[in-house]
Amino acid sequence: MTRTRVAVAGAVAAAVCAVGGLSGCASPLAWKPASGSMLPATGHAARVTVPSALPSGQPIVPDGMLTGAYETGAPASWAGLTQFATATGVQPRIAMYYSSWHEAFRADFAATAREHGAYAFIQMQPNGVSLAGVAAGGADSYLRAFAQSVRAFGHPVIISFGHEMNGGWYTWGSGHQSPADFVAAWRHVVDVFREEGATKVTWVWTVNSKNAATAPLAPWWPGAAYVNWVGVDGYYYHSSDTFDTVIGSTLAEIRQFSAAPVLISQVAVGVTANRSAQIASLFDGARSVKAVGLVWYDQAAQASDVYHQDWRLEDDPVALAAFTTAAAKFS
Repeated sequence: MTRTRVAVAGAVAAAVCAVGGLSGCASPLAWKPASGSMLPATGHAARVTVPSALPSGQPIVPDGMLTGAYETGAPASWAGLTQFATATGVQPRIAMYYSSWHEAFRADFAATAREHGAYAFIQMQPNGVSLAGVAAGGADSYLRAFAQSVRAFGHPVIISFGHEMNGGWYTWGSGHQSPADFVAAWRHVVDVFREEGATKVTWVWTVNSKNAATAPLAPWWPGAAYVNWVGVDGYYYHSSDTFDTVIGSTLAEIRQFSAAPVLISQVAVGVTANRSAQIASLFDGARSVKAVGLVWYDQAAQASDVYHQDWRLEDDPVALAAFTTAAAKFS
């Protein structure tokens, strides 16, 4: 679901100082121990080591798991991601942003991400358009221009088209447009990129957790020839939420028709009574399913309800310390 919040920098609690060997010290495709300690100085935010240059190959096949983030201001600004890295000591390996329909590819953001050792993750949103029309070529001039810009960038990017289509809150989703039209549009988008030589794209088919959406997933599946990774978006809204209820049960349904690597593509733990334990369980669960990565949705409250609460780590020193510890093990 759309959740846009304001980023505010925060400090790491003293407990973070017990964590060493944090991620942020090697290429996302070649995870190696850091040559020096990354322990934060007592009472100060963790230091962040910028990774070495990323490979330029495709598809992305990471040797380790990639911790990523989304921050308000992307793609216009990298400032929120800098604040996130400083606070957590975790240099994001995936930097996500949302791209409205007819918005051009932000090569500047992708280049900045690469300079920081991260892959740009673009959520292409076909807002208010006919998916049947997209499949029929009605948006080809836009798609070809976007693909040509991606090709010109020359480095790997991650792209998802029409994420969370199994929910009803987007105009391209369940109850608004048919699964058949979505599949046809997805395949056409991928075909256009391939025709334009934009081959360094890792395509992520992204669904919402079944804890907030009920549409069966299989009818929306474009097929293995059109998907590199499957993505699951999910949130811990309540203290009773577990990895299985938020991510695992949805992934189990996906595994009935796809064995593609999984990216936990948008996730956060709310301000629950056992938030730190749930953060630890999130990362443990991600390891158990051999996730290629995890993208934290680091945003403040958008509305005063459980589904739009404060997901930010910087506002909660205890949760921040739990994230830093868990991410170090994850990476």
